[in-house]
Amino acid sequence: MKYSIYNVYHELLITDNASLSGDKDIFFYEPFDWNKIISLFHEKSLVLISKNPDETFNEFQSHYEQIEAAGGLIVNPQQQWLMIYRLGRWDLPKGKIDEGESPLQTAVREIKEECNVNLNPDDCKFFEHTYHVYTLKNRTILKKTHWYLCRYNEANTILIPQTEEGIEKVEWVSREQWNERKQNSYPSIVQVVEKYGSL
Repeated sequence: MKYSIYNVYHELLITDNASLSGDKDIFFYEPFDWNKIISLFHEKSLVLISKNPDETFNEFQSHYEQIEAAGGLIVNPQQQWLMIYRLGRWDLPKGKIDEGESPLQTAVREIKEECNVNLNPDDCKFFEHTYHVYTLKNRTILKKTHWYLCRYNEANTILIPQTEEGIEKVEWVSREQWNERKQNSYPSIVQVVEKYGSL
């Protein structure tokens, strides 16, 4: 059992299995000093060894304002997936869940708005959750993103980036191209794509 939470550069791993920790910088053990952990997380990758990761994650997220979003990993018959280029990084289409929407409805809407791709919800299935923290106007936010794996078979779609949202490019990306671009992506996006690559 584990939770991975990212900021731009670092990962906070909550786990009951120390062997999953990889090359993190600092380990914490129960009882947790949350002020110290949250302060250090801006500078270092951390591991929290917990007997109950679910409970520890709930304690962690109680220190943040919570926002939920949804998006998709859209795969075509050539086994390429759809990516957007925004703010100097490669990303997957996603957006904040509006009131009254389900995560799947949000994912389908955002993919249409950001890429001009119309998906059939029946061709999408839940795939992964990711978590990342950031600061916006002095608010500390934990964003949970619901990711869907979507199959897409239309051959002649014209991809149109939503430039008013800062999206410069929308492209189908192969595994070989991803290997060149993933250093210029986000850790949470790498988590989603690498999970797909391991299927």
